Amino acid sequence: LAAIVLNRRDIRSDPAIAGFKFPGASIIPILAIIVIIWILAHATWKELTVTAACLIFASLLYLIRQFFGSELKNSN
Repeated sequence: LAAIVLNRRDIRSDPAIAGFKFPGASIIPILAIIVIIWILAHATWKELTVTAACLIFASLLYLIRQFFGSELKNSN
């Protein structure tokens, strides 16, 4: 949903570069959410457990990298 808000506000990482616009662009995030909900609704408990474990593992790796990355930047 944040993608829709950013698209409406015309937020870009580089204001000098024209954004990519096409008709119906705001429907893409909504369709993606519907597809994700549909996939999760048809997943087994084993698949949900593995997905949750991967998400937790990736989040821990991200947090460790953020912590040690900031420590390395501060030491220079």
